[in-house]
Amino acid sequence: PPEEAARLAFSAACGTAFLNSKHGQDVLNQAIAEMANYPMTPMHTFLRQFEAIQGFDSYDKLGQIKAPTMVIHGDDDKIVPHPNAEILHNGIAGSKLHILKGAGHMFFWEAPEESVRVPADFIASAK
Repeated sequence: PPEEAARLAFSAACGTAFLNSKHGQDVLNQAIAEMANYPMTPMHTFLRQFEAIQGFDSYDKLGQIKAPTMVIHGDDDKIVPHPNAEILHNGIAGSKLHILKGAGHMFFWEAPEESVRVPADFIASAK
């Protein structure tokens, strides 16, 4: 069932602390309720996204990035492990790295204030 599939997906996408908190469960319940208002994304769409991600490699081009860059990542990301943030940071000269403690792939749900404040401060300092 769609609700069960969504909960399974969120269990992979969200950090453990968020999933185990009342606030996290409230956010997920609201998101799942809102999802009922829209058509379900077909499974082949997720498969194509996964294939695109697997087939894309820009590692060799990281050094070409000259724009001010911030890498922001949760340290409890089960989809893209947080050591990948270090790879990006080390490959982009002058980049800034911010790790959100206890947050997963959906860090903007899990730590919304920090997810807005940190990039906003970065952008303000890059002007």
